[in-house]
Parts: sequence; C-alpha cells; structure tokens
Amino acid sequence: YHLFAGRPPFDGDNTGQVLANKIKGKVRDLSTIADGISHASLKLVQEMMAADPEDRPQSYVDLIARIDGLENVTREVINVPRKQVAVARKKIAEAETLCDEPRKKTDKLPTREATEPQRARRSGWLGRLVAFVFFVSVCGGVLYLVKDEDQFKEFAESWLPYEFFGQGYTNDFQGPVLVQGGTTASLFNGASLDGWSKPRGDWKIAKDSQGDVVLAGHSGVISRPLPALHGDGAEAENYNLRMRVDVRDALAVEVHFSVVIGQGQQDERYVLRMTQRDVVLGRQDWNSKAFLPVTEPLPFPARKGNLDVAEYHELRIGRHQTHWLAYFDGHMLGTLPVTIVEPIRSIGLVTEEGTAYFKDLRMSELISPREPVGKPPGFTGSANDR
Repeated sequence: YHLFAGRPPFDGDNTGQVLANKIKGKVRDLSTIADGISHASLKLVQEMMAADPEDRPQSYVDLIARIDGLENVTREVINVPRKQVAVARKKIAEAETLCDEPRKKTDKLPTREATEPQRARRSGWLGRLVAFVFFVSVCGGVLYLVKDEDQFKEFAESWLPYEFFGQGYTNDFQGPVLVQGGTTASLFNGASLDGWSKPRGDWKIAKDSQGDVVLAGHSGVISRPLPALHGDGAEAENYNLRMRVDVRDALAVEVHFSVVIGQGQQDERYVLRMTQRDVVLGRQDWNSKAFLPVTEPLPFPARKGNLDVAEYHELRIGRHQTHWLAYFDGHMLGTLPVTIVEPIRSIGLVTEEGTAYFKDLRMSELISPREPVGKPPGFTGSANDR
C-alpha cells in the first residue's frame, strides 16, 4: 500500500488515532490515491491487508507468483506512450486473468519470465538479506542490554507510547498519549511495612517458592498513601501503578484506587477485582460496599500447579489525564474516567477468605512525550543533563 500510495495506510494526528484507525479498519481506498493502478494490483493489495489471515496469500511462494504476474506490466504501464496503450491494456488483462485463477500450493518457486533482468532479482534478495541482518543485530543488542523480563518491560515502556505496550488501547479512549518517564518509587521495600497503614487481617512479609520477598495478606485489608515522586514534594499528576499478584487460595483479591470520600452519595472507589474465575474492573460504593462492574469479565487463568509453586499475574493501572487504564497480564480490562473531585492518592489491597502474595509494587510517573523529564530525588543537574 505504501509503495503505491506514497503514504502508510493508517494515519492520524497522534499514536492513539493511528491505532484507532487500524482497529476500525479505516483505510483510504487505494484506487483514489494511486493513479493508474490496475485492478489486479489493487485486488492483491486488498488481500494482503485483509483482517482475516485466511483471506491473505497463504505463503511467500504464492505471493511471489502473483507479484511476478504484475511486476512487468507495472513497469510498462507507468508513463506509457499513447500508441502503446492498447498493448499495455492487453497485458493488464492477461495479468488479471492470471491473478484470478485458483491459487495452487507448490514447494517450488515459479519460473520467471526470461525477459526479467537478473540484476533486479539479485538486488531484491540482497535487500532482504541486509534487512534481516539489521533486524537480528537490533534484537541481539536489546537482549544483550536487557537481561530479564522485568528489565525488558521497563526498557520497552520507556521508549514506546503507553498505549502500545501490552496491547493497551480501546476505542472509547481518546485521551492524550503518555509515556513512561520521570521518576519511579517502590511501594514495598521488602524489609518492613513502613508506609502502609495498620492492616486488618493478617499481613506480613514472607518468601515465595522462588525465594523472593513478598507482601503476604490473609483475609484482610491494607493500604498506603502514594509517594510524591519528586524530591521537592511535588506530586506526579499522571502515573502508573504496577504489581505482580499470586491469588493462591484467596476467594478474591482487590486493588483499590481513586478513592473519593466526603462527597455524599458520590463517595466511591475504583476497584480491580480478581476471583478464581475472572477479572473485572468496576466501582464500589464507600458505604454499602456494593460492587458495580463496568467491564466484561476476563477469564482468570486456571492454576497450573499446586500452591507450592508461585504463579504471578501482572496488574497495571495507569492514570492518564482524562482516564484510568487497567491491564491484566498485558490485556486491557477497560477504562474509567478521572473524577472531577480530586481523589485520595492511595492504594488499597484486599484479600478475601484466603492468602495472596504481592510483589514488585511500584509507582512510575507518566509524562507527555514533549514534556521535559523531571529531576529525580537528589539529582543536582538540569533536566536536560539527565
């Protein structure tokens, strides 16, 4: 499509709009952009961009065979003299007939026309080889610098827009595209419960089957205020909360955020709730404790082994300027609007009738791609120096 049109098939003013157009399949008709494109070429491009993989060419051998039926005609159609129009139209018709024939699977490359320049064939394969070597080199460099899965996720989040990472996009979210940046703070230091309020139930520091220090909660509630992130006490307006949770034998596990109280009937909190069956995002009334789901339940993966082996799931809750975005194992659960009333900056953890493990609890600042990166605590240089 890009070769014919001179532009990508999906565009927009920002990354969110590009992704929205791609999800909705909004692409401008190629025939209105690329003057002189044949019906056979247009048909092939449309098949290659089909949403259903079954509607696309099924192998590179098949694709090359179809392109071979078009490439010679394409070269001659461009800027063809008037006296050769009839000849060109005849060749286009022949190519269209070839492309309309049923495709046959074969293990051998099709025979090329004797008139095709051998130089073009060599340059095509050379270009593919160079691209492949470049791709392998980039991947190797990233894997060398990034040693483990968590480190890779932090690396990706620092360079990719937040909506790209973890397939995080829904059609109803049209807010600003924010990226991981600024400063990061740990919400659990692994040595004590400093910063956490007096819990209800049994909460303690333990070790899982992997030998990692975890926050273990049994049938109770614990909460803590969120740190300011900046050394001067300034609070981050937009941020990302991230943790890994092993539900174990708990009947349910909840993460509370965006708590609003003191507003009468509007007193509520946002809740990400996990049970042994599903995961859902919703609202909970502060007084009645009634839970109102706002998203379709996502099936909770069945446990692969017994409780002797830890099985963690990643939760990410991001506050963007207009919406909260919630993820479970990289899948977006949904969005909730940021309340007009400024909520209490805190996070709460709940376990019901059982024990669950929490680890890698972190808070990271989200910023605009055009916003200067803030100074971390204790940093004496300028933002540009950092």
